[in-house]
Amino acid sequence: MVCLKLVTNLDNLPDLLACKFQVVSAFDVLFHIVDDEQYKMAFRNIYDLLEKGGALMISENFVRTTPKRSSFQNNRSADEIVDIIVKAGFKIVRRSPFFV
Repeated sequence: MVCLKLVTNLDNLPDLLACKFQVVSAFDVLFHIVDDEQYKMAFRNIYDLLEKGGALMISENFVRTTPKRSSFQNNRSADEIVDIIVKAGFKIVRRSPFFV
């Protein structure tokens, strides 16, 4: 089943988990998952929600200096993020600056 609706909340989580999506976007949100294992799990879950050939579009900080953590945000290194994304099953097609 392919879901063609915008998901704005998780009220119908069981129905949502039965869906496959062509595109998932997560802009300015994933770096707020401060726990490293939950962060990795988020990418695995998103991968499972995508139909074959689907796309994930994200914005991330991709820190090139020392990563910084706080209680509400974890700025991970670019290398760590890429490693997590690839291990979740994704192929990185394009990276480009979001803010310049």
